[in-house]
Amino acid sequence: MWDISLLPQVTGKSNSALGGRVPNAFKRYGFHKPYYLRHCWAVRSQSE
Repeated sequence: MWDISLLPQVTGKSNSALGGRVPNAFKRYGFHKPYYLRHCWAVRSQSE
């Protein structure tokens, strides 16, 4: 199974607080903007 101790500690008090942290994390790791990831997922899920 999964090792739960390896999961990140979620410290946001609401979904909007967590959502505000996503762009910063993506920028820190050098990923594209979260919008592009969401858009690509939507396109792929509709084509199957």
